Parts: sequence; structure tokens; C-alpha cells
Amino acid sequence: NAYIQFTTDTDCPCPGATDLTIFGHDIDNSPTFFATTNNVTNRVKTQAHTDWLSIPAWNTAGESGVNQRTPDLSPIINEILARQGWVQGNSMAFIINGTGQRIAESFDFGGGASVGDPKLVITISQDRPNRTVDYTRTLTDSLNTADGPPTRTARSEEHTSELQSPDHLV
Repeated sequence: NAYIQFTTDTDCPCPGATDLTIFGHDIDNSPTFFATTNNVTNRVKTQAHTDWLSIPAWNTAGESGVNQRTPDLSPIINEILARQGWVQGNSMAFIINGTGQRIAESFDFGGGASVGDPKLVITISQDRPNRTVDYTRTLTDSLNTADGPPTRTARSEEHTSELQSPDHLV
């Protein structure tokens, strides 16, 4: 199992439905996102994707629970890890498209990491009964407005040796 845990950034009524589709960047080592024309839309997306539909309202700043957690992203991660050129230490990026609005904390390059930064949480099977490892890494975030409306994207900063084999992700 794998998911991104977000934290609500602001008290926002943000009415209406929010439906998102999450893809991975289909590349061995995803580069940083920049505010240039088509920087997000020109990136090749994974075939695997996860729909995050009917996301409940995020009304209170600081919330970080199941309503701010994506559905399982392991099919996307497995597709990236299965790439022939993917190696430990490579970056992985997620591209989120959809409709509606939810406002989450993000990593601020100038301000450094904070408690509310998005986190990629991966549960890895160690092929031992009743034993899994929860591994969390902070995600960096970029706001891109060059392709149209603001799009939030995230990339992982680092990986561990536990992610070397795609058949270990459950």
C-alpha cells in the first residue's frame, strides 16, 4: 500500500465536489518541476493511475487524516519501479489532474520542511508474516501556472534500498 498524506493548509469552505486523477511521471529519474510552458502537460504519464473521487471538504487548517489521504498509489509506484533504468536514489513524481479545490500544505523551497508537508507513505512487504515497514519521506511541491490553472505536483526527495524490487510493494 502507498499513499500521499496531505495536511489542510487553511480554513476553506471550498464547496463542491473534488475529483482527482493521480498519475506518475513515466521516467527513470523525474527532474524538478519548473514554471515553464507545458512543463507538466508535456511529461509522459504512467499507464497506471488512481482516481480520488468525491473528496470530502477540507474545512479546518491542520487536518491530516483519512480525508486528506490519497487512495492506494502502489500500482503507479510499481510501474515506475519496474522501469529498467530505475535505480535506488532516483526521484519519482506524481501528476495530479482533476476538478474542484482542496488546499494543502506544501514544501516551501525557501522556508524548509515543516510538519504539514505532504508525505509519501509506503508499506513494504518483507516476506515475513505479520511484519511490514512503514516508510515516510517528505515530498517537495511545486506550483505550476504556466500550463493554465495552478496545478500542484510533488516529487519524492529520496528512496531507500527497500524500494529496489517492485514485487515487494504491497
